[in-house]
Amino acid sequence: MIYLLIIVFGFLFALRGAKNLSLQRPTENFPTICRHMVDLFFALSFLVLSFMAAMRCSIIRDLVRDYNFLFFGILALVFSKGFKKTDVFFLCSSVLAFLICEQQKDLVGRFSLVWAVSVGTALFRTFFLGLRYKILFSAVPEPVKGWPILCLLVSFLSLALWGIGRLIF
Repeated sequence: MIYLLIIVFGFLFALRGAKNLSLQRPTENFPTICRHMVDLFFALSFLVLSFMAAMRCSIIRDLVRDYNFLFFGILALVFSKGFKKTDVFFLCSSVLAFLICEQQKDLVGRFSLVWAVSVGTALFRTFFLGLRYKILFSAVPEPVKGWPILCLLVSFLSLALWGIGRLIF
């Protein structure tokens, strides 16, 4: 489950801002990727802590339990607008926080998943950026440029990360 989250949201973050999804020169670099992933870590931590605090409060516990995805969406929207993040960041952080809180019930488990998703997404985006640079300067046939090569890159990266994850965990 965690690998699927990393692959899907890493792909969304990696393609955000690409104008025509071709093999154009990428505009991001490694420090930008690290900054975005630190922002993702803090956003997910804020959402998870807010959810846990709301579940401790007896007045709104039932409301938050019944409408927890809406709760995450509203908090993620406030966070993303406050820190001038994109709509992709809002969507990804709200869905990830919801899935993390559904997956784990204790504080340590939730924060370990927040850390794993943030680091895994940063690794995925870094590898994806390196492969895009490598293909940018190589001879790629014209019919394969654009979406086909990007989807092929994502599939190779997902297989590699899945294999590494199986060895480690």
